[in-house]
Amino acid sequence: EEATFRELKKKDAAERGSLAHEVAARAARGETTKEDEANPYHPAIASFLAERKASTVAVETVVLNKHYGYAGTVDLVAALDGAEGKRWIIDWKTSAAVYPEYKLQLAAYAWAYETVKADGTIGTAPISDKAAIVLLGKDGHYEFYEVDVGILMLDNFLAVKRAWSFLNER
Repeated sequence: EEATFRELKKKDAAERGSLAHEVAARAARGETTKEDEANPYHPAIASFLAERKASTVAVETVVLNKHYGYAGTVDLVAALDGAEGKRWIIDWKTSAAVYPEYKLQLAAYAWAYETVKADGTIGTAPISDKAAIVLLGKDGHYEFYEVDVGILMLDNFLAVKRAWSFLNER
């Protein structure tokens, strides 16, 4: 019974996060709908984009690193603090806190040099200078956490990836 409750809670959190990501993607593209404006995370997303003067470079972009064998979807790459600002990888989160695995995820994105285009071809991933997690609140506020995505964080990601592969061998 408790396992079922945990599963339902996890499913609810995943659905909430997915919807917030969809709203954020449209907002970053300048395509906000009336339904988006009713989403409890929309005010936080809109505040972040406006306050940080985000200039969108890429939204929901699949990136990959063939050498290390991984891929993922970057939520947003944007120049912050004006178009001349540094380019940031932004990862939207609706969780209550910033968890260590989020930092590993961002490091993997930062070290992925290729992207899969809409037509399925491979291209060069958008270049970024920095990375951050933006924790979205239902109260209209957001929290911005810069993440170190240097080589040591990539090494940590790769160690976890190797351990996962070992534990899940068939």
